[in-house]
Order: sequence, then structure tokens, then C-alpha cells
Amino acid sequence: MDIINQNIGALMAASIGLAGAVVGGVISQFGTSIQERKREARSSRGLAAALLAEVRATLHVEEALGYRSMYEDTLDSIKQGNAVAMPNISFEMNPARSVYYSNLARIGTLPPPISEKIVRLYYEFETVVADRMCMDRGEWDKQELSQRISMLEYHLKIYDAYVDLAQDVAGHLETASKK
Repeated sequence: MDIINQNIGALMAASIGLAGAVVGGVISQFGTSIQERKREARSSRGLAAALLAEVRATLHVEEALGYRSMYEDTLDSIKQGNAVAMPNISFEMNPARSVYYSNLARIGTLPPPISEKIVRLYYEFETVVADRMCMDRGEWDKQELSQRISMLEYHLKIYDAYVDLAQDVAGHLETASKK
């Protein structure tokens, strides 16, 4: 009978030890999971803050240099029949210095609808940049008057959509950077 009691005692001790290990493992995993979620949330807030700074800086430069009014004035002059060259703003974009391009793989970690709007924003920005590069190379000056008018009207339309979207994205990023 003593042997049976000893075996039952050993079995109970082993069961208690095993249950303790399982509970300890679950608690440890839960703690690690919470820490990982906190780290990911901090990382996401940091990305949102950096993107917000980039979007705001771009909008500030656009406004400070008066790009929109420059193109609008050129369009008005062309419509009046004046022979004016397209503005040359020597625009150069370096994706290696961009927060967006440096963190492209992480954009999807931002809360909806931010990631989709950011991708759309940068696509529209690249369209504006492509137009500016054409202007800088003088390609638009080679076009007929009506084509230049159409191209500048289209550029201004895309530019306005870009600015509106940038302001919307900035609002979302501001919120996300504080969550």
C-alpha cells in the first residue's frame, strides 16, 4: 500500500509540476505577446509621425515656393496668347531620402484607411513630379498652344487633388501618431 501511495504522490507531484509549467508558459507567452504589441504600436506611431513630418514639409515647400500660382500664371499668359516658356523649377526627387520609400514595407502596418491613402498620395505626387520633369526638360514648350493649355490644366487639376489628399492624409497620420 505504501508503494501505491508513493506512486500516487509522485504522480500528483508530477501533475502539479506539469500544470505549473504549462501555466507559467502561457503567462510568459501572454506577457511576451503584450510586449510585442506595445513595441509594434510604438513603431507604428513613429512611422506615422515621420510620414506626417514628410507630408507637412512637402506641403510647406509647395506653398512657400508658390508652385501652384507659378503654373496658374503661366497658364493665364498662354491663354492670352503670350509666348511664354513653361516654368523650370529644377525639380529633383530622391527616393532614397524619402520616409515613404525607406519604409515602404511597413506602410501596410498603419491603421486603415491610412495605408491606402498614403500610397495614393505618393502616386499622385509622382505624377506631379513627372509633369515637372517634362517642364524642366522643355518638352512641353515643343507642344502646340492648345496642348500646352490642356497639359497645364491637367497638371493643376492633379496638383489640387494631391494637395487635398495630402491634407487628408496629414490628419489621419496625426491621429495615428498619437494612438
